[in-house]
Amino acid sequence: MLSPTILYHYNISPDPINPALRGHAQSITLTGKPHNGLTPLPCRLLNVYLATGDKHFSRRAAQIKSLLSIPNDIHLIMGGDFNFVERRHDATDFSDYHKLKKGADKSWRKLLNKHGLWEVSQDRHTQIALRRDGARTSRVDRFYITHNEADTTLLTPHTAILNTPHSILNTITNTKHDTTTPTTHISTHIALSLTFHSTDTQDKHRAYKMPSWVPHTTAFKMIFLKLWADPPTDLDPYDAEILLKRTAKQAHKLFKQQKCTQENADTNSVCELHASILRLKALTTPNDRPLTPNTAPPEINSLRSRISKLLENGNPGPGITTHDKQDTDRSEGAAIFRAKATPAQVTDKIIAILPTTKTPLTTLRTDITDTPTTDPKTQAKIIKQFWGGIWAKRPDAPPRPIIDDYLSSYTKTIPHHARPTFPTIKTFENTMKKTKNSATGPDGIPFSFYRELISVSAPILLSGLIKMS
Repeated sequence: MLSPTILYHYNISPDPINPALRGHAQSITLTGKPHNGLTPLPCRLLNVYLATGDKHFSRRAAQIKSLLSIPNDIHLIMGGDFNFVERRHDATDFSDYHKLKKGADKSWRKLLNKHGLWEVSQDRHTQIALRRDGARTSRVDRFYITHNEADTTLLTPHTAILNTPHSILNTITNTKHDTTTPTTHISTHIALSLTFHSTDTQDKHRAYKMPSWVPHTTAFKMIFLKLWADPPTDLDPYDAEILLKRTAKQAHKLFKQQKCTQENADTNSVCELHASILRLKALTTPNDRPLTPNTAPPEINSLRSRISKLLENGNPGPGITTHDKQDTDRSEGAAIFRAKATPAQVTDKIIAILPTTKTPLTTLRTDITDTPTTDPKTQAKIIKQFWGGIWAKRPDAPPRPIIDDYLSSYTKTIPHHARPTFPTIKTFENTMKKTKNSATGPDGIPFSFYRELISVSAPILLSGLIKMS
C-alpha cells in the first residue's frame, strides 16, 4: 500500500516479472512527476512472498535465484514476507525452517550485493505463531533499501509497527506423534510501515553514523567476530566490502542493545544501593547507642549485607555514578580515550602562538556589493547556492548512449612500467595502524572500525585496491 504523497509525486507502472516468480513477487517502477522545477529520481518497489510449506527450501532457493534477473538500473526498495531470517537472534525459536538451504544463501548474498541492499533497522518481531507447544516470534517481514550516498546524506528510513493485525491465518496440521489429534496453528503478521525522513529538516531523524569509539570496545569486537565467524570465501572484493559494512552495522545494532541493557541494570543497582542506604540511615539515626550485629534488628543486618554485596560486585560502575555527564562521556570508548590521553608536550605552546593561514571565515556575502552576514542560516544558503552550481550537472552534458559508445571503443591502458606497485598485506596493515582518524564517510562507518579489526578489513581493502587498478 502506497501513501497518497507517493501517488502525487510519481507515475506508477508495473514491471515485467520472471514467470517463476508469479504469485510470489510484484514489481512496480515509480517515475517522478515534475513539481516546481524538481523531478524526483525514479525508483523500483519490489514486494515478495517467498515459499513456505512443502519443499519450501528448494522452492525458496529457486525464487531467490529468479530475483537476480531484476536489473539494478535504479534505486530499489524491497519488502515483504521472506519466510526466513538472516540471523539466529531474529527468531525466538530459531530452527532449520528459518535457514536458507539448497544454494539459496549464495543467491541471497548476490542479490543484496547487486543492488547494494541494506536492511532497515527494526527491533521488534512482526510475525507471531501460536502453537500447542507455545508461541514463537520472528522477523520474517522486513524492508531493504539501496544504500548509497543519497540514502545516508539526504534521507533516513524508519520502520513502525502498527497495533492492528495485518492478517490472521488459521491452519490445521497434524502432529508427527499423534495423527488423531489436530493442532491449531495461528500465524499473525503485524503491519509494518516504512517512512523516509529528510535529515535536513528534522533533527530526530539523522543519517546512520557509528561513533568512532565503538570499535575500540571489547564488546563490539566480540559481537562482530561472532557474526563474521564463517564468511564466504568466494566473494568478489567489492561484494566482500559491502558484506563487511553490513556486518559492522548489524554488530553495532546488537552492541547498542547490549549497552542499553547493561546501563539499565547498572542504574537499577544505583537505585537499589541508594534506597538501601537511606533505609539503613532511617533505622539507625534515632538510636543513641551504636548497634552491633547481635543487637541490631534483622532488617538492618540484611540491609548491611545487601549494601556490601552491591559494592563487592562493582555496582554502581564509575560511569553510572557520573550521571550528569553525556552518554558519550560515560561510555567505555570515552574512558579508553581518557586513559590513553597523551601528556602535555613542550611543543603544544609553540603551536598555539605560531602564525597560521587557516583563518576562519566569520562572515559571508553573495556579492561584493552585499552586506556581510553572520546569520548561520543565511550563510548556509549562500554556501549551498555557490557549491550547488559548481557540482550541478552540465546543461550540455552528452546523453548516456553517446558516452557508452565512446567508452566501448576506448582501448587505452596504463603502461606496465607506470602502474602502481601495491604493498604486502603486512605493510598495508602498518600503514593503516599509523593513519589517523578521519571523518565518517557516507556509509556511516568510521576508520577506527577498519583499524581495530585490521585482520579482517585489511585483506578486503587491499584486494579491492588491486582489482581497481
